Amino acid sequence: MNRIYNQFRTWRGKEYFSLSKAIKAKVKKAVSYVGKYEVQLQNLAQHHQCEGIICGHIHTPEDKQLGDIHYLNSGDWVESLTAIVEHHDGRLEVITYEDFCQRLKKKT
Repeated sequence: MNRIYNQFRTWRGKEYFSLSKAIKAKVKKAVSYVGKYEVQLQNLAQHHQCEGIICGHIHTPEDKQLGDIHYLNSGDWVESLTAIVEHHDGRLEVITYEDFCQRLKKKT
């Protein structure tokens, strides 16, 4: 694809452009942004003496520890098909639609 794109650019009198380099830079910025977001949430939770954080819509489901803060991100139901469930004992868990369906089958 990069080759075709650059043939088009040459035809239009433009210089070479690396699509892969541009995409990698964007991904790196996005990963950095998410990392900073998580650190800010961790600091906010600690400031308010919270044990955990529940959020969503970053499109990457997560269930991890950020220092002493339990971080849960539901992801999204459209792309990752994930959600957060609370068990009867109070535990929280990120679950996929596939896991959910399998657990339903086991109960029936």
